[in-house]
Amino acid sequence: MDIKYNILQLSETKYSFDMPYGQTALPKEDVTFGFNHKISANEKDSAIIIDLTVIIEDSKSSIKLAENSVRAVFGVDPYKSVVLSYDENGIRVSEPKLMDTFISITIGALRGVLAKNFKQTPLDGCVLPLIPMDLIRKAFSK
Repeated sequence: MDIKYNILQLSETKYSFDMPYGQTALPKEDVTFGFNHKISANEKDSAIIIDLTVIIEDSKSSIKLAENSVRAVFGVDPYKSVVLSYDENGIRVSEPKLMDTFISITIGALRGVLAKNFKQTPLDGCVLPLIPMDLIRKAFSK
């Protein structure tokens, strides 16, 4: 099957940063990353949408330090051949490797906005860890 896809939208949708008063640095080993995600589909626009949020916490105090979200919208053609079903529980696709590509692009975008947003802050240099795709796939799969 010949599949065509493109990025229709790639944007930062949320950013918050709240270091405890007076804290000027935090050891990188005390920083933890938590993730939330939502994958949806829009048949009208022939699109797959990935919303990805990372929550950064101080592991010792469990204080939320920052939160950042991105949204990536991918156009897919032929849509109905790729998106087999979609409901509130998730999306089922005929081409899982294509979803791996979309997820990797979204994570890369989130890494980029975090690097930009953390520059010259106490979290400067904190980057999303590399996560094996099989673990990511489990989290994103139906």
